[in-house]
Amino acid sequence: MLLDSSAFIAFMNPADRHNSDATQRIAGAQTIEIHEVSIAESLVRASAHEAVPHVLVVLERLEATIVNSSGREGAVRVATIRHTSGLPLPDCYVIDAARELGEPVLSFDAKLNKAAHEMGLSTFN
Repeated sequence: MLLDSSAFIAFMNPADRHNSDATQRIAGAQTIEIHEVSIAESLVRASAHEAVPHVLVVLERLEATIVNSSGREGAVRVATIRHTSGLPLPDCYVIDAARELGEPVLSFDAKLNKAAHEMGLSTFN
C-alpha cells in the first residue's frame, strides 16, 4: 500500500480522527510505500515543533519503502497528471507512484481518492 501524507499523519497522531482507520489498515498491509514528497509534507509541522526525529523513527519502524518519481520521465508523468487532474503537485506524486508500483493508495483526501479512481487506481476509501 502507498501512503499519502494524510494517512501517515493520521497514523502518527492518536488525536487525528482517521488514526484508528489508518492504524488498522497499515497494520494489515503486507508492504508499505511512501513517496518522499509525502514524507516532506508530513515533516512540515514536525519541523516547527522539533519533532522531525520522532517522525523519522516512526517511518523506520514501519519499514516503509521510500519511493520517488525518477528523473526526467517521472517529471513528465507528474506534470501530465497535474495538467489532467488539477490536483496539487504533492498529490500528483502519490498518483504517479501508485501507477508505477501498481499499489493501492491509502489517503484521507477526498479529491486525491476521486482522482485516483478516475485514473483506474485502487484506494481504501
